[in-house]
Amino acid sequence: MTSSSEPASSEQVDSHPMAALRHRDSHHRGGGRRALHAVSHDPAHAQHPGASDRTQPAGLPRRRPFRRWRLARWLSLLLATATLAAAPADADPSGEAALWGQLAAGRAVALLRHALAPGTGDPPGMVLDECRTQRNLSAAGRDQARAIGARLRAHGIDRAEVRSSQWCRCLDTARLLGVGEVQPFPALNSFFADRRAATASTEATRALVLTHLAPTVAAASGEQDRSPRPLILVTHQVNITALTGVFPASGEMLLVGLGADGLEVRGRLPPP
Repeated sequence: MTSSSEPASSEQVDSHPMAALRHRDSHHRGGGRRALHAVSHDPAHAQHPGASDRTQPAGLPRRRPFRRWRLARWLSLLLATATLAAAPADADPSGEAALWGQLAAGRAVALLRHALAPGTGDPPGMVLDECRTQRNLSAAGRDQARAIGARLRAHGIDRAEVRSSQWCRCLDTARLLGVGEVQPFPALNSFFADRRAATASTEATRALVLTHLAPTVAAASGEQDRSPRPLILVTHQVNITALTGVFPASGEMLLVGLGADGLEVRGRLPPP
């Protein structure tokens, strides 16, 4: 007869279903602890925590796929910064300084489209001497005309010969420049509503510009002591386009000078 204090044999443990399950669960937990213990002591895991089970062949350097790309990007940024820093402080990529200089010296003439005046053409029944019947400058247009005058003075042009179309928006633009007495010049009048006047107006304007530039050519050759004052012609888009082929914005200036075949566009000065 077996004593009740005698330890149960393995057969006795396995013979009871619940005891067998507890025995098996204890075995798996112990195995899991042993496996975790083994991984924590694996040298590869100790050096690279969180590394995947996929290993790299021994003797090869660890790959870092984005490091070269990031390095190249930073080098490009540093090179661009160094290039900008090396550029002269007074660099003028657009060439505007040279254009202002030509205008101030009388070697080019400014064709200025009137400042901002909302709309197109003029209302029906427009009367030349009555501004209320015309399309006129807006408040922004008047400010723009003053700003153009400020730019002229900033570039040394505080006195100029100013000719203008007889349209109110042109006369107002010319007066708000504040750089000289304004003289109406009918050839600068708009022919938007009467294209029959285009040829005569364009040729009269061309003759005015050539006459103004002739003393400059003489001065350059030593035949004349000084150049004339800068000439600014305030007119309309259709007039400027007919003379130069360029469609200017409101408040934009085109500078024209003498070329091998007559007048040529030297450059454009955008509106302020």
